[in-house]
Parts: sequence; C-alpha cells; structure tokens
Amino acid sequence: MNPYVPGSDITSCEACHGPGSVHAEDEEIEAIINVEMLRNMDGIQRDAMCLQCHVTRHAGWSEGPHQGTGVSCADCHADQIHYRVQPKPVAQFRNESEFCIQCHATEVTDFRLPFRHRVLEGQIMCGDCHDPHNGFPTDGWNGLNETCLGCHTEMAGPFVFEHDGVQSEDCITCHKPHGSTHDKLLVTDSNTLCLQCHYESGFNADENWSIGGYPHAVETGLVQNEGRCYDCHTEIHGSNVAPSFMDQ
Repeated sequence: MNPYVPGSDITSCEACHGPGSVHAEDEEIEAIINVEMLRNMDGIQRDAMCLQCHVTRHAGWSEGPHQGTGVSCADCHADQIHYRVQPKPVAQFRNESEFCIQCHATEVTDFRLPFRHRVLEGQIMCGDCHDPHNGFPTDGWNGLNETCLGCHTEMAGPFVFEHDGVQSEDCITCHKPHGSTHDKLLVTDSNTLCLQCHYESGFNADENWSIGGYPHAVETGLVQNEGRCYDCHTEIHGSNVAPSFMDQ
C-alpha cells in the first residue's frame, strides 16, 4: 500500500485512524478508528476527515453541489483511500462524464433530447461546466453565467445596446443547459418565452399585434405565420447596431 494520503504529502496512517501509540497500548484495540467506525460515520463526519488533509477542497465544499445531499467523498473516491488511482479508470467508460451520470440519471434523459449539449457523445464533459467539489462562481458577472460565458464568449458583451433581461437574469432563465425539446435549448418555444416579458396590454386588440409601438401583424409573419421573435431580432443577447437587436 502506498503510505501517502492521495492528493497530499501526508504519509501517516494516523491522519485517518488515530494515534498509533494509543492503539498499540490498548489491549482491546478499541482506541483506533477502524473500518466499522468509519462506516458508521455520517456523511458530514466522513467528509470532515477527508477535508482535514485535502484543504484545497475545503474552501468550496460547503457551497459545492454535493455538500448536504448525503453524498460524501467516499461515494466517489472510496477505492482511492490507500492507492494513488482514479475513482474508476476513465478507460472503463466511453467518456469520463459517464462516471457522473451513474447517479445523475435525470440528466441522461436531457442529454437525449433533440437539442442538447452533447455529453453522451463525448464532445463536452460534465467537468467542463461543473466542479464536483465547488459551487458555481459567485464573484464574477451574474454568478453562474460565468460558467456559460466561458464557452459562449460572443454572448458576454459589453454591447452598445444591452438586453436588460439578459443582464439581470441567469442564463438558465431562458435556456435549459442539459437539453431541451426547443431550439437553442430554450425552456419553452421562443415566442412564448419572449412574450413572458414583452407582452403588452392591448396586444392584438386591433389585430395589429403591436409590441413596443411597432406592428407585428400579418405582413411581418411573426405571429400568425409561425415566425419566431429571433428570426428578426437575431442579436437577442445584445447588439452594437440596433436597440431592437436586429442585425440591421
């Protein structure tokens, strides 16, 4: 067995099992933290034991996605305790994200929807967006949006004409990050989504379909002919050209 605590420079069994001298002097060998005692610890106690050495993980764990869910370090890393190996070799899976979806079965369904991030195909990994030990960043622009904008840089701006809704909301207000039945990973069809904010009293009162003082009647094809808002308002996240977020 490798005497190192994986991920640290600590070489002592006592880090997890308690003082060896006390153990050696105890005829009943009860003064040792043995496997049974470790097994009977709750998740918080087991995590605390790991985090006393893995201090770089400690800072983010309390805000991380697994803390408080009943998932402990050992659920993913149990076979690493005495050996310098991965939880399970990535080679056992078609891609590394399949380690995560062993538990996250709901996301597997999303990854099979018509519009999706292609995780099952291995083109993107869970770890590209999620750090299993830390929560989403909160010290940047609008919290978790920092994660999305790490790839979707063209949406970050700044723009001459900012879309107030984009600036004040998280990306997931409009988009389902794992998968959707709607184009562009939208949470609902585009017009329904846009009209949640842009609906006006008197809309269609005179069959002119007026929004923002502009007619959206039959000649535009927007509403009656199944046109989508972003067919015209193509720069929906922000524009350097037009306040209407049109490309001209």
